[in-house]
Amino acid sequence: MKYSFLLISVIILASCSKVKKEYFPSGDIKSEIEYKGDQKNGEALYYYNNGNINIRCRYEKDMLHGLYEKFYPDGTKMEATNYNNGMKEGSSIQYYENGKVATTMNFKNDIPDGEYKEYFENGQIKIHGFYSNGFYHGDWEYFDFNGLKVGFAHFENGSGEQTAYYYGSSKKKVVVEFAENIKNGRETYYTKEGEVSKIIYYSNGEIEKVVRDPEENQ
Repeated sequence: MKYSFLLISVIILASCSKVKKEYFPSGDIKSEIEYKGDQKNGEALYYYNNGNINIRCRYEKDMLHGLYEKFYPDGTKMEATNYNNGMKEGSSIQYYENGKVATTMNFKNDIPDGEYKEYFENGQIKIHGFYSNGFYHGDWEYFDFNGLKVGFAHFENGSGEQTAYYYGSSKKKVVVEFAENIKNGRETYYTKEGEVSKIIYYSNGEIEKVVRDPEENQ
């Protein structure tokens, strides 16, 4: 009786959970996905036609849940992002083809929140800043390929000013006003002597007017 009960249990479990496979026209495996009923539930593997893994992830009730990994065709990791019930939650890392980190950031309920870092392919930091509920927030710093600081910004919930410097100096070259993460207001260009040479006016990211000689328009 115990053997019969165990056999029945195994059959029931097998009928509830199954792996669906798809193939390329060549006959090579394209995907292997665990299902429970008609919903994706469990591990999923997607392949390139060269046999290497394209995406490795997990689903719960048809929604991404847990670690999502994507790879380049040669097998090098491209992305590692955590999901919770279909939404990005926690760490997300993007990689260059050479294996070095391209960006690191965090999400909360699918919205950027927390520290953000972007790198050049040589590993040098390119951008460092913070998000708060999807908005640029706090200090942001911008660097060139060799580590020289080329810009700075300060935001409060997506509103603020972003400044680009003349190369190798602290003299401002361009100052841009932002609201809700987009250009809104003036984009002011300066000469090396500190004089205003041009102003572009933005409204919700769209150019409204360009003033090439501000002194003549005063």
